[in-house]
Amino acid sequence: MLYYTLSSDAPHKSLLRIQVSIPVEGRKKVNLQFPRWRPGRYELGDFAKNLMYFKVLNAPFENDGNHAWVVNSEGLSELQVEYVYSATELNAGSTFLSEEQLYVNPVNCFVYDKDRQDSPSKITLNIPEDYTLAGGLPQTEKHSMLAKDVQELMDCPFMAAPNIEQWTYTCQNIPFHICLLGEHHLDKEKVMNAFRAFTEAQLKAFGGLPVKEYWFLFQLPAFPVRHGVEHENSTVIALGPGKEVHEGKLYDDFLGISSHELYHTWNIKSIRPKEMMPYDFSKENHSKLGYVAEGVTTYFGDEMLYRSGVISPEEYLRCMENQLERHFWNLGWMNKSVADSSYETWLDGYVRGVPGRKVSIYTEGCLITFMCDQKIKQATQGKSSMDEVMKLMWERFGKLGKGYSEDNYWKCVEEVSGSDFSKIKTALVHGTEDYTPFLAEAFKHAGMEWTEGYLGYFETKLGVRLLPKGGRFLVWDVYPGSPADQAKLWYGDEIVSINHEALGEHWNDGREEGQLEPVSLTVLRHGKEREVQLQPEKNTYFTKHKLAFQQ
Repeated sequence: MLYYTLSSDAPHKSLLRIQVSIPVEGRKKVNLQFPRWRPGRYELGDFAKNLMYFKVLNAPFENDGNHAWVVNSEGLSELQVEYVYSATELNAGSTFLSEEQLYVNPVNCFVYDKDRQDSPSKITLNIPEDYTLAGGLPQTEKHSMLAKDVQELMDCPFMAAPNIEQWTYTCQNIPFHICLLGEHHLDKEKVMNAFRAFTEAQLKAFGGLPVKEYWFLFQLPAFPVRHGVEHENSTVIALGPGKEVHEGKLYDDFLGISSHELYHTWNIKSIRPKEMMPYDFSKENHSKLGYVAEGVTTYFGDEMLYRSGVISPEEYLRCMENQLERHFWNLGWMNKSVADSSYETWLDGYVRGVPGRKVSIYTEGCLITFMCDQKIKQATQGKSSMDEVMKLMWERFGKLGKGYSEDNYWKCVEEVSGSDFSKIKTALVHGTEDYTPFLAEAFKHAGMEWTEGYLGYFETKLGVRLLPKGGRFLVWDVYPGSPADQAKLWYGDEIVSINHEALGEHWNDGREEGQLEPVSLTVLRHGKEREVQLQPEKNTYFTKHKLAFQQ
């Protein structure tokens, strides 16, 4: 068994000391590995950059150059390792230490024995006596936890503080814990009713939960943040400002992220691509199935809220409209497939990167899942849907602990539907064809009317999207072939003035939908100003998308 002890002499500096006792078992050499990424975010994190120092106290060691250390353990019964980790970042996937709390995602900061990953671990926290502990690992005694192996250890975050609020509800005799850290004005009864409703809907879809209990760990800080990460039997969700989470868009996010992350308990934590069985924390785990892992989950996260009555039909339509706009406003769909974009999250992570280079596995995957759902319902006269596909995936792969391939997934889709999906796979999953005809057919079958409308003069008529930033307006997107494209505007250009007038807060004021007035822009690029003339056309480019249920 490995023994981890966490403490800090300077919590105000966010410096977390971690001491590890590692059994050697007569080995002459031990390979220690620091995690390089975390499940739920398919990019390298290289967390060793947060180490202030790393020492093996009782044996010589050397860094092998890959966030790992080779230790000469000859003649020893155990290794004594000590290091200090800088825990300054508070979001849903980080590790954070302050004078008010300790929040640990072990995959950020726990070194492990690469050759003995089946070894159990005990974690002991040297924290104030009045701190309570919340998380998915079993607690053996106060402020201590056990993990059966490295896979469980790395996938079970925990938080400790004196003021964690815990609410518990049960569905199908399974306890679900809502743990809240931070000031908030959430209505307990309202939240519990909503969570119980979407939880029951998801349990009904799959017929059971892969784990014995589940933990929603909420970080509700005073600053703006929106982030959620799935784990084996828990999720961490960071949402703020905490005092505003009870209403408006933040409350919508509170419900939406929670439903999304719970669905991940089946889809990606249990139903997992074979490339990630098991997780290898030392390197990239490439897969082209991000559109299943995240896209299917995005679709069903909102679908379960709608199905359970937590959100209204109108609210559900707004969710779908958001997905449409994220797709059509991201011109990456013209250049790279969602399968390739899944694979390349490891290359440039979750940042935008080169404009138009890639698409979102969340958005594209969601829309593809919606199309598949409608196609299955149409083929089976409403007797089957994507619910049956995911339940079949759970029965054949997740429940048995087997990884699945892309071929396995599409065979389940076609088996449930009794129809061919090769066109969707070729055109949309592995191709870059226009989603429009496929979506139009799906919306028609779903009883929805889909229309496109005027977004704004610059977007719709000139083909340019501007980003307000620090009192300036920067070019964010240019539609190919549009007046903005013809005028050679490009990403990052700063708009200094429009028609020789300085920009105000609302740079679109006074331009109506039917107008086709030429526009003169003063543009700053690489420190030099130049004049650009844009001549609008009758064509439309970036548009607003609207959905309504047919009467």
